[in-house]
Amino acid sequence: MSRRNLGLAVAAAAAWSLFLALEQPWRGDAHARTAAQVRPLFPDFERQRETARRVELRDSEGGAMIEWRDDRWWVREKQHPADLRRLVQIVDMLERLETRDPVAVTADSHATYGVAADQGVRVTVADAEGRILADWIAGQLRHQDVTLGQQPVLEIYMRRADRAEVYLTGDAILPSVDPVAWCDTRFLAEVEEPEIEWVRREDFETGESWRIERVPEAEREAVGAAWRLTEPEPAQAAWDFAGESLMHTLLGLTASDVLGRAGDPAADAAQHGFPTDRFTIGVAGQVLRLELGRPVRTGHRALRVGGIPFLYSLGDFDVAQLRQPVAEMLPAEED
Repeated sequence: MSRRNLGLAVAAAAAWSLFLALEQPWRGDAHARTAAQVRPLFPDFERQRETARRVELRDSEGGAMIEWRDDRWWVREKQHPADLRRLVQIVDMLERLETRDPVAVTADSHATYGVAADQGVRVTVADAEGRILADWIAGQLRHQDVTLGQQPVLEIYMRRADRAEVYLTGDAILPSVDPVAWCDTRFLAEVEEPEIEWVRREDFETGESWRIERVPEAEREAVGAAWRLTEPEPAQAAWDFAGESLMHTLLGLTASDVLGRAGDPAADAAQHGFPTDRFTIGVAGQVLRLELGRPVRTGHRALRVGGIPFLYSLGDFDVAQLRQPVAEMLPAEED
């Protein structure tokens, strides 16, 4: 081989070596290499989650502790059963989080993204011995300039509390740290709307009492409505919207606070003024009773629910929806 050709061969080999070093084609294309770096944020959590016995949610203002005892989950701050549906949602989320979109690799960036140790919302899951199964910090929302026509996407910055790397994710739930939000107060959560057959209100303050009943399908054309008031007499067709809004309120009813355990009924009545109103609800042949009491603080009234050993408060919006006067439940008169 001539000296010139030898020089060209050496140069070509050097260039090829440099290409291989930079591109590493045996690792696949750029997309494949990126995908290979995507892993669960908590790789062992899927296997360990069934051993979880404590879930703590904290921010700079406070937090909630959800713990397993007496064969169920409890919210420690309220000493009340936890909402299992919400708890499963947060645990599922921790399991599916991935290292998909890294934005920083050093701790000096944490404050910028709101994921420093004293920032954001921190969720810690531990087992019965206190071993940490997952420790996650959710930081700031990603800024988006919607004035430029961008489609708004809810994405937050996050990291493992024991790692420096920061990621951006659109798969996270930004959880509440309010203990009340984690209490199971969905009183009619298992009820389907057609199962509610009637509702009766007894008003012990102004006498604005009524009973509204669902009209059977076969009778609706003759009655001219899906609901009718059978009290006060005489019976008359009710405004459909009145019945629908009442159903919406009942099915979505949740407490605004847990006041504590119910005690002696007479003592509870004396303390909270039960009942100012009593609502009796016919549900699939069963009866549920709710009683309202006096305001416990601005915008909230005391509430007790038949068969549940806790006292609650209910926000004024829901109270107003329940306490509809008869006149507002009747169809508007035609001119």
